[in-house]
Amino acid sequence: MKLEKRKGQDTYSARKKINGKWRWWQTNSSNKATARARAKLYYESLVSEALQEVEILRNRRESVLTIGEFLGHYEKLCVQKSPTDTGVRHNSWIGYRMSLYTIVGQTLDPKFNNNRLRLKAKQRKARNELVDKQPLTILTPSLLRKYVKLMRSRAKGTEELTTIKRSTHTRVINAKALFAPKTYQIFAEEPHYITLPNLKEFMEYQVERGGASRFKAPKDKSLAGRTEAAARDLKTSDPEAYKMFVLAYRAGLRKSEITNARLAWLGDHEINVQSTHDYVTKNGHDREIPLAPPVYEELLELTEGLNEDDHILCGTKTDRVRHTPDRLNKWLADLGWTRDKTGSGKKLHALRANYISHMVKVAGTAVAQHLAGHADYSTTDRHYADPDVKVAREA
Repeated sequence: MKLEKRKGQDTYSARKKINGKWRWWQTNSSNKATARARAKLYYESLVSEALQEVEILRNRRESVLTIGEFLGHYEKLCVQKSPTDTGVRHNSWIGYRMSLYTIVGQTLDPKFNNNRLRLKAKQRKARNELVDKQPLTILTPSLLRKYVKLMRSRAKGTEELTTIKRSTHTRVINAKALFAPKTYQIFAEEPHYITLPNLKEFMEYQVERGGASRFKAPKDKSLAGRTEAAARDLKTSDPEAYKMFVLAYRAGLRKSEITNARLAWLGDHEINVQSTHDYVTKNGHDREIPLAPPVYEELLELTEGLNEDDHILCGTKTDRVRHTPDRLNKWLADLGWTRDKTGSGKKLHALRANYISHMVKVAGTAVAQHLAGHADYSTTDRHYADPDVKVAREA
């Protein structure tokens, strides 16, 4: 049996010699694996004279999945079931899915705008139901153009336009990640044989990216001093929030790294960020971050009595992920770590950004990249390096 695409056709035709004659059959599938499976079943039915099955196969036409059906299959076939599985990480999957819902939902009905306010549960459900019903063929360059135009129309001023360009670009990249070549391969494999439409034009459409947002030192020059002084009281009043503050401000750890950090990560005057049985680092790479003697001794004091496998932050997962960060963010806001003074609305991340920017100045971008855990040099250089500061070690 042979498969080939005839001139002017996007789908495969199959041919096989039966009783000395070539028998052609149109598979109605543009996926080779699916076409081969269908053709095999067709010729087996033909040889065995199963005429009813042959008639069904002849009348079969390619059906287009809806977005809801596609996402359901994607979650089953492509998303990790545990941190040690291969596949898309669960957090990434949530981001990809929500990006697709936002792009299609807001383009179809602009009232579903979640840029300024969070959608209420009923609104989110209505938007998702609307998007789930749409066929995948709705994903076209025209849809993206409408979405970009809609988003930019909401900008008030040049600075906000730049921010919207960056967020729009990121959202489009996330949505496109769902349709990577690996997705097509997994869907087409046995026993699924699921054919996805050709979204080449959608994937190739480029959305303008806004200018890079560099870290800027807080405008309030007394903020660092006030924070240091207030931290002494925080250590006594809220030790868990203080631990989070130290790990972000003194070691530049991400929120996800702090909430999953275990005592075993703490080495000799260093903290080793590493994957565990229930956590995988953002880029899949481990790294060692040196700690100043006072910081190291303080962490030893704060974690006294804990076992090797215990988390550095005490309490339940909800405490580590939500309650403790919320208390720390409120404490930082009261001190003045606000967008108008630091340039960032993410208070905990502003602590990490402050650490990375300082490392760029004293040790160079390459060293700061390793300490920050960035996969690309350009990320550190674009967002955290001050172009006016010359570092001798960089040369």
